[in-house]
Amino acid sequence: MITIMNPPQVPRSRGPRGPRGPRGRGLQRRPRILRRERRPVQRSTAFRNAPRAPRALSFAPRAAQFRNAPNQPPQKRRRAEPRHPFGFELSTYIGNILANYQLPESVYAIKNNITGFTQDSKPIFEHPHKRWKVLNRKGMFVQMEEGGKQIYISGLHTEHTISLYRMAYGILQRLKQQDPVHIEKATSTQFKQVDITSAVRQKRHASTNILWLNANHCGKMVVLKTTTSLQMQMVYIIEAVIHFLVYKRAPSYIPAIYFVGFNGNSLVVCSEQLHIQSVFTYLGTLRQYTHNPNILAWNMLRSFCLAIRKVQRQASFTHRDCHCSNVYYDARRKIIKFIDFDWSCIRWQGKIISVPRHLYDTTRQQYGVNRSVDICVFLRSMGPALQHCPVFKQKIYDPIMNRYERESKKKLLELMQQGHLEAINIYKMGTEHKTLKSKYAHEYGVANLKINFEYHMGYYTWECMTPNAILAIMDQNKFF
Repeated sequence: MITIMNPPQVPRSRGPRGPRGPRGRGLQRRPRILRRERRPVQRSTAFRNAPRAPRALSFAPRAAQFRNAPNQPPQKRRRAEPRHPFGFELSTYIGNILANYQLPESVYAIKNNITGFTQDSKPIFEHPHKRWKVLNRKGMFVQMEEGGKQIYISGLHTEHTISLYRMAYGILQRLKQQDPVHIEKATSTQFKQVDITSAVRQKRHASTNILWLNANHCGKMVVLKTTTSLQMQMVYIIEAVIHFLVYKRAPSYIPAIYFVGFNGNSLVVCSEQLHIQSVFTYLGTLRQYTHNPNILAWNMLRSFCLAIRKVQRQASFTHRDCHCSNVYYDARRKIIKFIDFDWSCIRWQGKIISVPRHLYDTTRQQYGVNRSVDICVFLRSMGPALQHCPVFKQKIYDPIMNRYERESKKKLLELMQQGHLEAINIYKMGTEHKTLKSKYAHEYGVANLKINFEYHMGYYTWECMTPNAILAIMDQNKFF
């Protein structure tokens, strides 16, 4: 009789994760099999001593160039510095800007163009006989001795604004000594040579000012701003200086500027061309997106506030013409870019650099430090384009603008009680009949002054319209 013996049972292992172990269902872990060591291949002496064929290409000499010498720390590779757009340093010219912001006794209007400077750096005006004597100052206005007429202070020259044009004139003379710019219908990879084969030519304000879009410089799409007018050349130079300085401090929010030079008698400013939409165009096409247009508008405004706060902190920069057509937005990456700096202002190494404009008073305390004017101009221009996002307008836009109206009225009344004549001038601009007794509302100011209303309101900083204040009310009234 044959007896069948049962095989001995293997006890279950207790793995680190419980009685069933980390692998399998209670099976014992297999022992780890060590890999066998490879034995060296035995080769004959004849094979080892046989001559080898020379290598076709050797990288040893080139590799030795990058090999660090012994006892020396490894060296980091640095990117090549981009070329200076002007071809020379600007510190000498910026250092000559005067900080005298007081209004002189006899003044010239900013509209009276400067046609040059004498050897002793005195300005030469187009109409030298149009020089007025200041009788007294009345808030934002001055009364002239001739006829007693009142003129905006922001429309008059000071020693500071004349020194800005003197800086621009000196840079112009230096640029004429640099290599010329070549604008032609031919492909080129040379610096300061631009291909306009596919470019679009546009006039800008006058026949002497030409704008080229879709031009090509070193394989990149660029914008060319050209002018033969001396007055506009000095304005373009101040604008290019501000553009260059802001780009050095906040390159993520500003298009690159490539070069500034002369093509014959024409000044040429070459800068990066953006491939994204302006905010004005973006708001008009919100219906085409599959997402909720109200949420898209909310994201755009938040990105704008973060960007303007960044350039204010990093670059000490104020755009001063920040309407929706001068702000570009990448909805996919939520990136904001600013263009057109011919109204802008920047504080640089103790100097204030700005393009003199008839709506911005360079004698006021807020000159160069206003933190609310850009948001005020931006939101005011954005209002008519919000027809596709009613929820955003009701929950975000209207509360912001209503608070702005209440706070500005309150602050103006307080300043009027303290004797500020400028506050009286601004308050009258926002009333129905331009008098102190008539009703105050921003809709009356917009009706009286059109878009210039917010530029005049930029005389003061309104704390309720700073980037942090707007971000706070957006988070408080968030609707999604």
